[in-house]
Amino acid sequence: MSRWTHRGHFPCETDISNRNLQLARDTVAAEKAEKEIPREERGKAALTELFEALKGDETPIIVSNVVDRIDEVVRAVRFEGWQSTIAGDQEVRKALRQTLYVQFKIRDNDVFEKALGYIREYY
Repeated sequence: MSRWTHRGHFPCETDISNRNLQLARDTVAAEKAEKEIPREERGKAALTELFEALKGDETPIIVSNVVDRIDEVVRAVRFEGWQSTIAGDQEVRKALRQTLYVQFKIRDNDVFEKALGYIREYY
């Protein structure tokens, strides 16, 4: 088999190296772009995804209203390091529960726990 035929059907080492290098560059660029997005915005995106999945024909919720309200309430009650204190955790739980259960009539405990998990991670 000649070298030309081989290179015509299979990528050579240089091609593979170039593809790997480009993949590494793309990965670094994606990681950098993710770091540039504020944590709270990533939290809002995660909450939006959660409530979009919850939304159905029988649950006419406006996802952006729910997410914006949760974001507003959590920002109002949280403080630096709230995740590691009992009082901070209780305050955020209370605010989230009141927002979901009372204001939006969403009483699914799994949704509450997932939302609380996202809030702990991103806020």
